[in-house]
Amino acid sequence: MCGARLNWILHFGLPPRFRKDVKIIQLDSDPHEFHTNVKSVLPLCGDAKTILGQIGGAVKEELCSDSSEWWKQIRVKSEKNREGSLALAQDKAIPMNYYSSIGTV
Repeated sequence: MCGARLNWILHFGLPPRFRKDVKIIQLDSDPHEFHTNVKSVLPLCGDAKTILGQIGGAVKEELCSDSSEWWKQIRVKSEKNREGSLALAQDKAIPMNYYSSIGTV
């Protein structure tokens, strides 16, 4: 996950949303944010675009081939999540849920 704070929406990075033994790699431009809710095993301080570019360049192609089983599984899960989020965004019940408010905006 990248681009999201481990706040209440993500259960602060704690169980049951995350495994008890999860290892967090935290990328932030502000070092004061490191280890705020959970201890990061690898805190990376800097510009996200630069750091993610460096990480992407270091990863071997055979590990991230577009046709790999891992990517296939990610695409299936991503599509399932997209469909579920879309259905929640179209829910017009009162009170609004988190997704329907985003859908409205």
